[in-house]
Amino acid sequence: MPSLYGLAFPEELDDTAAAALVEFLHALAGAAENHYAAQLLRYYHNASPAHDVDQRGFWDDDETDPPF
Repeated sequence: MPSLYGLAFPEELDDTAAAALVEFLHALAGAAENHYAAQLLRYYHNASPAHDVDQRGFWDDDETDPPF
């Protein structure tokens, strides 16, 4: 398997190990988001409109357009 961002994942893991790895990575990502929440909010608030987390202007405000 090719590396991703310089990380090499083991070629073969059993199902239990693969699930444990993914659960750990999800927990790690959540912990990082919680720890750096204020900085992330500040970054995205000041980011360019292309990175606008609210996606203002993304939705068409035409009320005659059906929702689906």
